[in-house]
Amino acid sequence: MTRLLTLALIGALFVFITPQLVLADAKEPEKVEVRVHIIHASNEGTKVDASLEDLRRQLDAFSFSSFRLLGMESLTLAFGEQGSISLPGERELTVLPRDRDAKRRLRLRLTIGDIIDTSYTIAEGASLIIGGPRHEGGHLILAVTHIAAP
Repeated sequence: MTRLLTLALIGALFVFITPQLVLADAKEPEKVEVRVHIIHASNEGTKVDASLEDLRRQLDAFSFSSFRLLGMESLTLAFGEQGSISLPGERELTVLPRDRDAKRRLRLRLTIGDIIDTSYTIAEGASLIIGGPRHEGGHLILAVTHIAAP
């Protein structure tokens, strides 16, 4: 009887302790943060939103005179996890982080319906500027920033 009680106690400990050990060994997947500025670019006026000043040099590469921030969203995603952001005109930007290279550059895939479907590499802390679809007398421009990990 004592032996049976001892075996039952060991079995109960195994049932309660084993899941805790498995959970302790499970690692949280690495995540990356991507921030997207949604910008309306046009040739109506010469105004550039003050909040876009950090991106001004890159925006000047486009042949528009006015840049207005329509919105900004951040996504925190694991590699292989897809996220999406709603864009004006009933469109959607899909972001899929693939991996990070030895120099910590993020490789990701960006898709907007059948308009854009391509992969990019962005250095940590850098922004990628992408010309997007037509919108209200101008075009959408997306500034995709790879936020540096703390």
